[in-house]
Amino acid sequence: MRNLMDIVHMLDTRVVSNEKYYKLKDLNNALNAISDRFVEVDDNVITPYYVSAGKRLELYEYELKIWNDSQEGFEEYILKLTGKKNLNDVPNEVMQRQKRCMVAYDNNSQKLRISRLKKYLCFLLRDEELKKQVESSFGAFDEDNLYFDVY
Repeated sequence: MRNLMDIVHMLDTRVVSNEKYYKLKDLNNALNAISDRFVEVDDNVITPYYVSAGKRLELYEYELKIWNDSQEGFEEYILKLTGKKNLNDVPNEVMQRQKRCMVAYDNNSQKLRISRLKKYLCFLLRDEELKKQVESSFGAFDEDNLYFDVY
C-alpha cells in the first residue's frame, strides 16, 4: 500500500512566489493509476489554489481535512470552525461543503479509501460556487489551473 505523501511528492510542481504547488488533475490521474483501494495517510490538510498568470487564489473553504477517527466528530469540528454554539446557526451551504471536505481514516490501520480522495477531487473540479469564486477573481475558470499543497 502506498502513502499519500509519497504519491504527492512524485508529482510535478509549480512554484509561485517561492511556494510549491501540485496540480489537482495530476493527483487524480496518479490515484486512478493505483490498483490498491487504500492509501496510507496521516493527519493532513489539502489546500486547493487557483493559479493563473503568476497570481494565486487560496480556496481555503475547500480544504480537505484528513484526520483519524479517534479525534473530534464533525459536529464539534464545524462548531469550532464557525465559532457557532449550535449547529442550527451554521448555514446549510457551509455544512454541506464541509461534509465534502472532511474525511476520517482508521486510526489503527491509517488507511483511507482512494475512492474518497477521488470523490473530493471530483467535487472540486465540478463545484459551481468554486467556479464562480474563481471567475469573479480571474474572469474565467480553467480546471487546469487548480493546484494544491499538503501539510
